[in-house]
Amino acid sequence: MTIAGVAISAAGLGPILDRVHAHRTPPPGKARKEPDAQTFPSGHALETTAVALAAAWIVARERLAPVAVVVPVAAALALVSGLGRLVLDRHWVTDSAAGYLGGLALGALTAGAYEVARDVN
Repeated sequence: MTIAGVAISAAGLGPILDRVHAHRTPPPGKARKEPDAQTFPSGHALETTAVALAAAWIVARERLAPVAVVVPVAAALALVSGLGRLVLDRHWVTDSAAGYLGGLALGALTAGAYEVARDVN
């Protein structure tokens, strides 16, 4: 339930932040498929980082897999997702960095909420 909650929250956070920040077209390069698509922050980086962090925390905390496996897999998933958008020229570097930071914040908040809920039960 926690992982589903962070996924839904991350999917909603991107469009909210997009409305707060003025649009800038991404770097020149490949043509955009969706001219009105969100550019700041990177939704791919934000969503994947948030879900990967929260899932890694829960899996490690519940001892479902070793930390030495969970952390590198979560980090790799988040990096590949966000960097892929840079390679495709869909974002500026700052878009991806903001997505990663937003994902880290949301993932940490979710992990903290998980700990509070776990202690209550």
